[in-house]
Amino acid sequence: ANQNFGNGGLAFSGASLLVGLPGHVVNNQPFGSMYQFKQAALASAWTQLARFEPYDNVASQYFGALIAVAGETILVSAVAHNNNQGAAYLLFDGIFLKDGFESL
Repeated sequence: ANQNFGNGGLAFSGASLLVGLPGHVVNNQPFGSMYQFKQAALASAWTQLARFEPYDNVASQYFGALIAVAGETILVSAVAHNNNQGAAYLLFDGIFLKDGFESL
């Protein structure tokens, strides 16, 4: 099962690629996730750096459906969070800012 790899958000920043997997299953629950890949040099292979999952462990929220990036700041949507009200998760330098945007 591909769990929607690449069916979510995609974002580039320099040599980094962010790929959303809104249907990613963790512990038999569809949380969603986002992967970060980096390319060392032009035409070289992409290497996985990290996998991010929602810090609040809310299932069925489609985390990773949309992604935006500016420098070291990443905004990740969870379009079905809180009974489809949606939420946005803010990361800076790979760390969730829990006082950032949530349940907008």
